[in-house]
Amino acid sequence: MKYITLGFLLFLAYFTKVDAQTNPVNWSYEVVKVSDLEYELVFTATIDDGWYVYSQFLEDGGPIPTSIQITEQEGVELLEEAIERGDKKEGYDAMFEMDVVKYATKMELRQTIRVAKAGMEISGFVEYMTCNDHQCLPPTEMNFEVLLK
Repeated sequence: MKYITLGFLLFLAYFTKVDAQTNPVNWSYEVVKVSDLEYELVFTATIDDGWYVYSQFLEDGGPIPTSIQITEQEGVELLEEAIERGDKKEGYDAMFEMDVVKYATKMELRQTIRVAKAGMEISGFVEYMTCNDHQCLPPTEMNFEVLLK
């Protein structure tokens, strides 16, 4: 019986560890009303220790840059580029053999939009790539859908 229990505990520990490693970034989002027809979409990534999420502004040949994709629809206009903030790290990355901009611990993206009328529903996704010093996970999409009040 103790071998079955030990086996079960090892099985549980293995899958708990794998799950934690395969999801080192957790996203949340909110909408801030700027004026009657302008809104700011705020996306916040909480990043596990030792992992990074990459900037929107990277040269080709390296990691996949983070991007906000809003489903195209009439009456929705993006205003300027999304702003990014957080625990920014810049410099040479040995894994990609190039200079990169990446974020540790926390990354925030802010995209201002203008809509034709209040009450519209906006949807889309944030695409991002995350790596640590030993591995990278495939690009991932975090879907969102919000009602603009």
